[in-house]
Amino acid sequence: MTRSDRRPLLLGAGLVLALVALLLAVAPWSRTTPPRPLPPATAPATAAGDPAGAAAGRAAAATPIAPAVPTREAVPASTPATDEPGPGELFVYVQRGSEPLASARVRVWRVGAVRLQDQGHDGRPPEREAMTGADGRAAFADLAGGDVAVRADHGDQWRITTAYVAGSGSNVQPRAVYLHFGTGSIRGRHVGDDGAPVAGWGVYLAGIGPDGSGCRTTTATDGSYAFEAVGPGRYHVQLEQRGPWATGRERMLTLDDGEHARCDFGPTGPRGTLQGRIVDGHGTVVPGARFVHLVHAEHDDEHRLRTAEDGTFAAQLPPGRWLAFADAPRPGQQPVASVQLAAFAQCDVPWPGIRLLGHVVVPNGVEPPSDDELRRSTMLAGPDGVTTPDLVFAHDGHRWLQWLGLEPGSYVLRVQGQLQFADAPRDGIQVSLSPTARCTTIELVLAPW
Repeated sequence: MTRSDRRPLLLGAGLVLALVALLLAVAPWSRTTPPRPLPPATAPATAAGDPAGAAAGRAAAATPIAPAVPTREAVPASTPATDEPGPGELFVYVQRGSEPLASARVRVWRVGAVRLQDQGHDGRPPEREAMTGADGRAAFADLAGGDVAVRADHGDQWRITTAYVAGSGSNVQPRAVYLHFGTGSIRGRHVGDDGAPVAGWGVYLAGIGPDGSGCRTTTATDGSYAFEAVGPGRYHVQLEQRGPWATGRERMLTLDDGEHARCDFGPTGPRGTLQGRIVDGHGTVVPGARFVHLVHAEHDDEHRLRTAEDGTFAAQLPPGRWLAFADAPRPGQQPVASVQLAAFAQCDVPWPGIRLLGHVVVPNGVEPPSDDELRRSTMLAGPDGVTTPDLVFAHDGHRWLQWLGLEPGSYVLRVQGQLQFADAPRDGIQVSLSPTARCTTIELVLAPW
């Protein structure tokens, strides 16, 4: 082979070596490496569109309060899958606990032809009647469209609810009806102000939620009543209202699967005084009237209390351990506080979520806006939409705007109408709330537009 014949081979080998060298040089830079950890989150407040942070330093994070309290465990009942009824059809599913209930008697009346608050039928014969099969299902066909009352009986227990039957040509899609006989119970007593038992008084139990089934009983000679076979869910227990309506004659409570609750009406036994405050992550009282729910840990008896404008509350309650919830308790929801009550106890209820406070500052010589103008003109835009202040209040000669129950994330605080920020763009102030910021305060320098 001559030198001229070897020249193309040498050139090709050189190109291959150059390509290998290039791949070796690039390979380390193209490897996938784990990302660096993000820096700790802070809660700065800066003007939107202001990278220099002219309004920085307005926010301060707080250490969260995490009370060690038990969690209400929930065992949800299963719901059978089913096809939806068509025009003139009604499908009723009856369950005990999570199992279908066979041989339950199901009856249907027209709404308006019966009084649901009584036995559900006033002794009038039903329009249709059927027994549930092994799958707990009773099916009705060729019904006239409209609202109907549906009642299921099994032994001496019954449940009733309302349903809609679609007529021919109806644009409303009806749904199957579910009536639950659970494994829990609700018991209690009704006594008068003098402590004497009240006999023959009606007590109603109504489900709150998709089920909505209910039933009624009357108190015995000793003032006692009982609802058996109650399924999991949230319920409204109400005494028959005779005379002026009274809040003390109704109660809300939440039952887990197989749970047994007690709900007494009137001074049925010894009482203690519970005083409390709604507080933020700093332990500072949160002003404003709002509801707090107290649940007896043993009997599941629930009391809904409305706080005073200064954020405090007081109640006369039976002794025992009470769990505090910021809103209507749901199965599996953790209380925010717990207190043991004997004759007297005090309890701070930390409000969940992040509290944002805006300190309102008005330049000298400028007429301050009214509370109503501040409430209408100030908006907080965040992940869940736009909200106005929960409260406008005065403290130590200063005025404040308050938002409660916020989630971590980025927000923009804006003003509209006749107000503007004196030291920030009109498009707003950027507020970043970190997961550790239980209470954040920013300064709002406002002036007329």
